[in-house]
Amino acid sequence: MRIRSVIKYILHNYIPGWRGVFKYFNTPIYFPLESKSFLTICDQGIFEADNLYISIGAIKPNTVVYDIGANIGQMAAPLLDLRRDIRVVSFEPSPSSLPWLRRTIEQSTYSERWSLVEKAVGSHEGVVDFYLAPVGLSLFEGTAHTDRAPLLQITSVPVVTLDKIWEEQERPPVSFIKIDTEGGEVDVLLGAEMLIGACRPTILLEWNSANLAARDTEPQVLLTLGKRLGYDVYTVPGLSLIRTPDLLRVAMSVTESFLLSPAGHDLTEPSRLPLSH
Repeated sequence: MRIRSVIKYILHNYIPGWRGVFKYFNTPIYFPLESKSFLTICDQGIFEADNLYISIGAIKPNTVVYDIGANIGQMAAPLLDLRRDIRVVSFEPSPSSLPWLRRTIEQSTYSERWSLVEKAVGSHEGVVDFYLAPVGLSLFEGTAHTDRAPLLQITSVPVVTLDKIWEEQERPPVSFIKIDTEGGEVDVLLGAEMLIGACRPTILLEWNSANLAARDTEPQVLLTLGKRLGYDVYTVPGLSLIRTPDLLRVAMSVTESFLLSPAGHDLTEPSRLPLSH
């Protein structure tokens, strides 16, 4: 990490009057001390910039974005800043992240366009076990223990389907869905088939070997599910079309991010315009 990034990390973690909050894409972001998410932002400058570029290009004007696994809002805030014509609904069940995310949304420059659903997202409504990590590692929490962070304790959280929320919100035009649920991505998609069939949104998701192993999910399930939904699977970055399980395994050795796009859409890598915050 650069010296400037180290200073930023120390300042916002340990210095009274500065700690626990930083400005990111023109809005304050609150975070638990020693947060892995904040450390990544200090190191990268922009959190997962490749994913952000893809997202900006895929979102349609005057539509809604569903941000599943919002953590501290590090993906939602840039989208709201760079796309002033959209609304974002963030979903986050973790008690390790919710107090800070609530405060971020309440005090955000974009609070009128940013709302929060304090539930996990899955294939059925109900209650589910949720595996908590130490607070600073909440980025790796989910509805299964993946060993990507130490297990602190197991709690219970409510779970809802995207179709249910979409219906309750009177079926808004959803053009983009981001899913980062530490291996729960399949369940999210299975609970959103009505929404997906009606809106045909672009879907960005994490597809990580350790997360899948914790749920006994084979990697090629992504291709099977994509075919069922009428979607093609692409790598992020690069937007290489993935058609076979062998190609998917190779791609997973170099990236954890994949894009589902309605079959037949001609995708091109978006222009690399400079991002600043």
